[in-house]
Amino acid sequence: MTIDAGAHTFSTASGDPAYLRRRAVEEARAAVGAKSLASTLIHVELATAFARRCRDVADRAWVAQHRIW
Repeated sequence: MTIDAGAHTFSTASGDPAYLRRRAVEEARAAVGAKSLASTLIHVELATAFARRCRDVADRAWVAQHRIW
């Protein structure tokens, strides 16, 4: 995502499971390569947040596909 991307671009991307999965992996890799404990903890927290968001988006998509009504 470019620096001049707006809020609309982020909200669209943050609903995409592929984007969220990619960001979780990037943050996990950054945590492994971090030089300090503080930066490791920050990257772990971000990776966890992206993974949770990805799970939530996938759950909502599954529910929408399997609605009975």
